[in-house]
Amino acid sequence: MQEALLIFGKFGCPALGMEGAAIGTVLSQIFGTVYLTVYVLISKDLRQYQCFVMKGFNLKIIKGLLKAGLPITGQLVVVFVIYIYYETLIANLGTVYLAATHIVFTVFILKRAIVGGFAEGGSILIGNCLGRHNREEAMKYAYAAETIGIAVGVLLFSLIIAFPESIVKVFNTEPETVAVGTQALRFFALFMLIDVIGYPFEVIFSHNGWSKFVFFAGAGTHFVFLFGVSFLLLKIFGMGVYAAWCAMAIQIVFYMVILTMGFFSKRWLYVQVLE
Repeated sequence: MQEALLIFGKFGCPALGMEGAAIGTVLSQIFGTVYLTVYVLISKDLRQYQCFVMKGFNLKIIKGLLKAGLPITGQLVVVFVIYIYYETLIANLGTVYLAATHIVFTVFILKRAIVGGFAEGGSILIGNCLGRHNREEAMKYAYAAETIGIAVGVLLFSLIIAFPESIVKVFNTEPETVAVGTQALRFFALFMLIDVIGYPFEVIFSHNGWSKFVFFAGAGTHFVFLFGVSFLLLKIFGMGVYAAWCAMAIQIVFYMVILTMGFFSKRWLYVQVLE
C-alpha cells in the first residue's frame, strides 16, 4: 500500500518516488513509536515497572548499558545510513526498481521477524545457561535456535520459489512492478535462505555480550558491498539493477560466513558484559 500511494501516486496521491518511500518509512516509524508509548502508559501489566519514572542515576549501571548497547546501536545507525544510500542508487535506475527492492526488503524483514523471534527466545535461555557457566547447554540451545531458523527459511524459500508473483501482488499490483518484483524475489530467494543461517547467530551474539563482533561484521560488510561495490558497479561502470542486487547478495553471503565462523570459534561463550 505504501508503494501504491506514496511512490506511484495511486488513488489521487502525488507520485513522489524516492521521496514517497522516505515519507512512508518515517510515518511508519512515528506510528510505531506512538503506539508503543501509549501501550506502555496504559498497560496494567507494565505499570509495575515504572518505565517513565526516573529515580536517580547510577553511573556504573549507565556505563554498563552504554558498553553493552553502543556497538549494536552503532551497527544499526551505520546500516541504516548505508541502506538509504543504496536505495538512492536504486532509485536512479528507475522507480519500479526501487519498488521491487522495497518488496524484497519487506520480505527480508518478515523472514527476520519470524526467525528472530525464535532466536530471541533462544538467546534468553542461552543467557541463563551462560550465567550458570553451563556452556555445553548454551550450545544446545544455540543449535536448536539455528535449526528452527533454517526450517523457517526453507519454508519461506519454497513459498518464494513457488509463488513469487503472488507474494509481490500482496504489496503491489502494478503490472510492471509485479514483473520486476517477481524477478527480484527469484534472484534473492537463495540468499534469503542463506541469510537465515547467520541471523540467529547475530541475535544470540548481540544479546549475550558479543555485540562488538556483530558491529564489525555487519557494518563492515554493508560498507564494503552495499556502499563500496554498489557505487563502483553503478556509478563507475554504469551497470544495471542486477549489479546492485548482486552487491547485496554478496554482502549477505560474507556476513553469514563471518557470523558462522564466530559461532564455531566459541568465543561468544566466554564474553563478560560487565566487570
